[in-house]
Amino acid sequence: AGDTQSMLTALASSCSIAPTPPRTLPPITGNACALGYDFGTSGVRCAIVDASGEIVANPPGYSWGVAGERAQEASDWEEALFSQLAALPADARARVSRIAVSGTSGSMLLVDGDGAPAASRGSP
Repeated sequence: AGDTQSMLTALASSCSIAPTPPRTLPPITGNACALGYDFGTSGVRCAIVDASGEIVANPPGYSWGVAGERAQEASDWEEALFSQLAALPADARARVSRIAVSGTSGSMLLVDGDGAPAASRGSP
């Protein structure tokens, strides 16, 4: 354990972290809206909100189901994203000027040599 701590301390001291410069976007105004997606452990949710923060559209979430909570593949994420998008009314989608996406902690997506999602997640 001591050797591991020493290695981590040495690694941390040799790294430099440069913060991302802040981006300032003008507020959403008029009829414009923002679309937010949340990819979580149990499924995917989305909502469209207007400039005042009122919810314009909020379809029922997409559930992975109990068996799928920790077994999604890239195609599952894609299916969930497009399923939620299709559940939003067209007039609300037409007002979207910004999109935000949040996800479960440090989820990673394996890709092949061409950058396409891996065909299978393999064994845990």
